[in-house]
Amino acid sequence: ITPISLWNAAANRIPLQTILSTLETYSRYSIPPSVVKFIEEHYNRYGQVVFYNSNNKLLIKVATPELRERLTSFLKTFDLEPTDEGFLTSLNNRGEIKATLMKHLIPVQDMAGYEKGEKLPFLLRSITRSGAAFSLRFYQAEAAYLFSQWKEGSGVIVLPCGAGKTIVGIAIMQDIQENTLIIATNLEALHQWKRELLDKTTLTEDQIGEYTSQNKIIRPVTLTTYHMLVHRRSNSEQRHIDILTSQQWGLIIYDEVHILPAPIFRLTTAIQGKRRLGLTATLVREDNQEGEVFSLIGPKIYEYGWKTLEAEGWIARAQCYEIRVP
Repeated sequence: ITPISLWNAAANRIPLQTILSTLETYSRYSIPPSVVKFIEEHYNRYGQVVFYNSNNKLLIKVATPELRERLTSFLKTFDLEPTDEGFLTSLNNRGEIKATLMKHLIPVQDMAGYEKGEKLPFLLRSITRSGAAFSLRFYQAEAAYLFSQWKEGSGVIVLPCGAGKTIVGIAIMQDIQENTLIIATNLEALHQWKRELLDKTTLTEDQIGEYTSQNKIIRPVTLTTYHMLVHRRSNSEQRHIDILTSQQWGLIIYDEVHILPAPIFRLTTAIQGKRRLGLTATLVREDNQEGEVFSLIGPKIYEYGWKTLEAEGWIARAQCYEIRVP
């Protein structure tokens, strides 16, 4: 039970009473009042600060006068214009304000909307190019549907290894039908994305570009790696990050979002106007920066447990052994 798990529950409209009654049902002993207070406090924080777009300005709507006073002290460095509902500021401050408030354990519900990317019409195939029948598994279709209906527009989908996160990403691309930037962990993962796109969609070779050390080709669908985005040989050389952020992307996909490097968080802070999808098997990070994922990529939209997938036969059953050595 953490602030972030409670905000994710609130973002997914799971009632507070359901959380408390579930704990009471399965708890061996009565729940300490301090735990109940912690749950109530953090659950209720989500939705108290909401972003809207008001005539191309960022409207920060604040729920209570006390919270408004706190925000005034936390956001002193930003040019805030007081309003009856909260504050107005530049849309360029969107990511920085979210990151600042996260440090004070104040989550933001971002309803400020997103820029449209260039149109990219394509279809999923029912017969792949390799000749096999293809359709989305029910949980893949469910994840893609929930993302496309998600009012906040951006967020994270959690599926275990082997469950087809790449397929979910492709299905979401097909729903959105706009130019897409896909950031993968390494060249092998990048090439897997390309193979799946060509095999299972009507996209053609000349619509998919690779932005790597070997090829710097930007196309309607462009694949790159985290390393490539933050790499530069000298201080004077323009970061590859700048080249990619200047494009009209309608969707940015962060593969394996749980290992996102710190410079990519900084990039993501600056591009909150782009629609973002994080894919991962786990939201646990070694650097404990799950809050950065929540605030800058978005809440967890969908998760399907590995034990359920295993029991239903979608992924191989895990065999675990303990071998003791001197």
